Amino acid sequence: MAKNKINKYARTNHLDKYFSAEIEDDQLIFVNTSLGNLRRLALKITNINID
Repeated sequence: MAKNKINKYARTNHLDKYFSAEIEDDQLIFVNTSLGNLRRLALKITNINID
């Protein structure tokens, strides 16, 4: 079981934005943003671009 974590920070219009995701076996199992928590189970990930 491969587990990967992605953390992304951005500063726009004087507001701090934060994004993090936990990916296990190509499935996004948890997403956390500065706007609140979202839970996504068994969402297939084929490509992630957070640039």
